Amino acid sequence: MVKPSQLGITDVENEIALPLYAQQHALDRFEERALFPRGYVQTFLGFIFSQDQPRTVVRKRHILLECCIGPFKVGYFVVSLHEDKWLIRTFLFLTNEGTPEGNKLKKLTQLERLDTKYLMLDRMHAFLTYDISGDRDLRKIFTKSGCESILEYADELNKNGGELKSPELIYQYLFGTEKSTQDKKELS
Repeated sequence: MVKPSQLGITDVENEIALPLYAQQHALDRFEERALFPRGYVQTFLGFIFSQDQPRTVVRKRHILLECCIGPFKVGYFVVSLHEDKWLIRTFLFLTNEGTPEGNKLKKLTQLERLDTKYLMLDRMHAFLTYDISGDRDLRKIFTKSGCESILEYADELNKNGGELKSPELIYQYLFGTEKSTQDKKELS
């Protein structure tokens, strides 16, 4: 049972606790984007609501409930009120449009939703495949947008892993083949 105040909603008359349910879609998106088993979601939610005030971003029609894997913020669950229950509708990876960090990343890079999807930057897979974290210029962009925890999480997962691919594809997409190193630095 979750009270509105636990989700960051303070301007309500009634502090009635309601059950919290997660749609299958939300669990699927969490597993797909964070590359972590969906069973973690129940444990995570139980823990944050029993320990303290979860971190949230309250929007007009929904709430973004911050999701961490260990110490690493990986995204947000989108929660809304549906009649007599709270409903987790989906999971947004940290770089997704609609999150504070994803919106900053879009502003810094001018990447649209389909661009982010094409580059796989909307899921953890890209950060485990390409050496984004090891590239100074790309790391600067992601850090400036508030996505540093994704890079730290990738570093943690990759520390005993194999060789990472060059992030050249991402460079070419962001900066074009004619862009110089100076142009890259101006963007970040």
